[in-house]
Amino acid sequence: MSQPAPPTPTTEPPIVTPPYPPLYAPFKFLSLRLAARLTPTRLSSNALTVVWALLLITASVALAYEHTVYALALILLSVLLDCLDGDLARHRRQPSLAGTLLEQLAHWTGNMGLVAGAAAALLLDDPRPGNILLAAALAVVQAVYIAVVRQVRPDAASVAGYPRLRAAFRRIVKGIYNLSPIELPMAVALVVSGVTQEALIALTGLFAVLSGLVFVPHFVLVRAADRSQWGPAAPARPGAFTSLPAQHRTTVAQVIPDARWWTPGVPRLPAEVQALLGRQAPASGAPVLEAVWRDVTAKLPELFRTKGAVLPFSGPDDLAWEAVLRTLCAPGDAILIVGGRTSVERRRKAADRFGGRVSSLLTPFGTGATPTELDRLLADHPAVRLVLLSQTEAEDGTRTDLPAVAEVLRANDALFAVDACLGLCADDLRMDEWGVDIALSSSDSGMMAPPGVSLVALGPSALRLLDEPAADGGCAGTSLDLRTHREAESSGRRLAAPALAGLQMSVGLILEAGLDHVLAHHQRLAERFRRGCVDVAGLELASTRPSAACTTALLPAAVDVRELQNQMFATARMVVATGADPQGAPTLHFGHVGWLADDDVDLAVRTLAAALDAARDLAPTHVD
Repeated sequence: MSQPAPPTPTTEPPIVTPPYPPLYAPFKFLSLRLAARLTPTRLSSNALTVVWALLLITASVALAYEHTVYALALILLSVLLDCLDGDLARHRRQPSLAGTLLEQLAHWTGNMGLVAGAAAALLLDDPRPGNILLAAALAVVQAVYIAVVRQVRPDAASVAGYPRLRAAFRRIVKGIYNLSPIELPMAVALVVSGVTQEALIALTGLFAVLSGLVFVPHFVLVRAADRSQWGPAAPARPGAFTSLPAQHRTTVAQVIPDARWWTPGVPRLPAEVQALLGRQAPASGAPVLEAVWRDVTAKLPELFRTKGAVLPFSGPDDLAWEAVLRTLCAPGDAILIVGGRTSVERRRKAADRFGGRVSSLLTPFGTGATPTELDRLLADHPAVRLVLLSQTEAEDGTRTDLPAVAEVLRANDALFAVDACLGLCADDLRMDEWGVDIALSSSDSGMMAPPGVSLVALGPSALRLLDEPAADGGCAGTSLDLRTHREAESSGRRLAAPALAGLQMSVGLILEAGLDHVLAHHQRLAERFRRGCVDVAGLELASTRPSAACTTALLPAAVDVRELQNQMFATARMVVATGADPQGAPTLHFGHVGWLADDDVDLAVRTLAAALDAARDLAPTHVD
């Protein structure tokens, strides 16, 4: 079934409401304080939802017997618990779709129960046919009201045309919003007037009028949006631009296939982030990007576990690395780069261009840097200005023992920099606790956002260095000067809008779930995948200290790499990276970060095992 087309936008914004209705204010005041105290306890948010739903049902029974004051007290307590269940879940960073569904059911059941209680009171007092019809009418009108209000689309107030109707619709919706929760003013009215025939007639009429006031303009506006999508398309002339998109889509789909990317550094994007990529991007100079930039930069330090700052760059992480060199180092400074062949060669090129005196320590394949080797090298180079290590090595999937390395560097005055582009939010990084001065990362990989934004995290001590003049005076005030990226006007508007919006969404999702939870999730999936590689696919792993972000496996000599990749793509559209160990033997490189589940890992393992069997069968047989 096709989805309805979104309303055609105008210059007017959609309906914007405060965080909660005014009637909730005193209850929120209490619930926020109660939630802070109850967070360490075992009290469940869903249990609270069930309790306040039962309180509303009990209140309906009290109404049936015309104990209106008791009913009002029960309703007040239920509203407080209604606020508390959500605040408690947010304090624990445990968002729950099941809790949302349960709360919606509780609201509908409670509201209908209160109406049923009021109708029962009337019938118990005077069961005349007219009152029976009134009770039935009240129940039906209340059900219609709930259905109409729950279906309101806030963006309906932004469709083209009908300016007066749009304005009236906005006022009506905001008025109803300010009356929420509707059971509270309804109970107060029954306490004041009593459960009488006149009171129920008034309630029935009120719900009917409110339903009509919401439904009619809402229907007209949504219908107008539908009609704007039904207009006849302009006929395409041969060779005209309108005939090109279909052909272009086919061409692009062949070059960039829709695949399951299991390569290091490529995350499975959350659905919310993918949805943002399908929107029209704002202009690069749009002021709204400043607000997004401020929100992102305020939250990012939590992911690096630092009290410093995180500066986003538009471009590859090589640009961020060069900015660190030109801002915090001077030409001729001694720079030590530690890591595998690939990462050392990549970072060394930028340092050589800058004019630094570069030394390097190549770590053994599969084991990573050791504190002993680093201590020896630092003793030979006592004047080192900056030491760069990789948190995670892509070529062998090894996680560096950063806490142990940090112990060695504490005795040295060098700046401690970590390349966390691959492992951030998959492997833990505690900048302040471990004494890391600088961390480089990017918006993809464990951050679960589109590529395009690079990140420079500065610990408190490195951040203070920005108050000093640039060591490389030629970069002062340019895009390679970290100082220019501290202000939203100079930095936020320069960033690629789709990547920045995706980063804002993914950072919010990570913090809402809890960073420790995301780290544990990635660790569990990585262990599950590695067990499958060994036990099911029969592969040997390269690293003795594996990362949660990626895995490197040694490929048997009897398997043709290209045939293996073809088999995996043909079977499940799965794409993996390949490489070689120091002896030239082929290796497979897998990335397993992002919005993945156990089923995704199991499918990848089965696909890998089947492709290995097929590639072995197709391998040529050599006869001596």
